[in-house]
Amino acid sequence: MWKETLGRESSLRGRDLATNDDIFLPTVAETRQAFEVISANSDKIGHICFFIDGLDELVGECSDSIDFISKLAQNEHSKVIVSSRPIPSCLAAFRKQPHLKLPDLTRRDILAYVQYKVGGHPSMKRHTRRYPEESGSLMDELVDKSCGV
Repeated sequence: MWKETLGRESSLRGRDLATNDDIFLPTVAETRQAFEVISANSDKIGHICFFIDGLDELVGECSDSIDFISKLAQNEHSKVIVSSRPIPSCLAAFRKQPHLKLPDLTRRDILAYVQYKVGGHPSMKRHTRRYPEESGSLMDELVDKSCGV
């Protein structure tokens, strides 16, 4: 992400930093410290909203990240928005917090897409004429497996 951002900015100035191997991603400790400094100074900075995407994609146990996010959210000047697949540790940790379930919001759109793309395919049309119930179940299963995305 850092390289991509720097690369875009530098390409506007005629330089290509995106391929520069001297640019390193921050360590977990550096990232944590940056968030803590921002959060600690939010009364001076103003209200801050942290967007954390893909908590479920972390390698290893995410309990440290959950604890860290919970601490960030305690600051009265901070809001934290987290996206994650419904893995047990995240569900348990944030069950009392306000939340949205993406599949509830997107199911109809995904079903329409699956019916158009999959149901509209000539092979699927033939299959649906022969096995209408099984075809409907198959498309419902595809929608369910999408988990709202």
